[in-house]
Amino acid sequence: HAMLGFKAYVEQQLKICPNNGYKFLFVKDSPRVLCIYVLTNPVYFKSLTSMESELSMMMGLTSDLTARIRRFEGRIIRVEVPKPKDLCFSILDKDLPHREHKAAIGSDLDGRSIFVDLEQPLQAHTLIAGMTGSGKTILQKNMAVALSLANNVDYLRLCVIDVSKRGMRWKDLSCKAHLLHPIVVDEVEALKVLAWFTKELDIRSQKSFVPPAAPRYALIIDEFADLV
Repeated sequence: HAMLGFKAYVEQQLKICPNNGYKFLFVKDSPRVLCIYVLTNPVYFKSLTSMESELSMMMGLTSDLTARIRRFEGRIIRVEVPKPKDLCFSILDKDLPHREHKAAIGSDLDGRSIFVDLEQPLQAHTLIAGMTGSGKTILQKNMAVALSLANNVDYLRLCVIDVSKRGMRWKDLSCKAHLLHPIVVDEVEALKVLAWFTKELDIRSQKSFVPPAAPRYALIIDEFADLV
């Protein structure tokens, strides 16, 4: 239906037909977006990107959904069509690859897995922001599970602080062998844990070398603003 809408609109507005000014190549179905890859004449690119709202209407999208047109590579553009809720699907944890000291958090529009690599100095801290109910805690839990599956307990230890909900959302992880400390639900205990982590970080920074046998630590704080 989206491809028919695209075809009808460009024929009407740009006066071009398939195999003349453009050609559908292939389609990729991701959890929330359908991607249509189109080989097109570059002279039409600017016109197409300025028509996203009208094109969305022709594709039959509701007013809260808008198709996007992006360059892919060469003369290929990618038409990103957001899917209605009944056509969306989720990626299961077991379907994501596991890598040492990396947490798989999903896939991009081209189906490639996205990782948070905690061993990279520039990615040692990760902030997950979003409105209430958007899935921040679920993403944190997925990262914790991915890290525990990919790393030996002697190599990586986890610590979870959740003083806002008193650990209620983390009960299913309370039996994980990777937990360095029981899930922290008290503000006073949280301060002690943070002080320990700060001291440990200072020691390792002063040494400028972490012995290979020393475990890596991942600290997870749910509702960071409440703790602050």
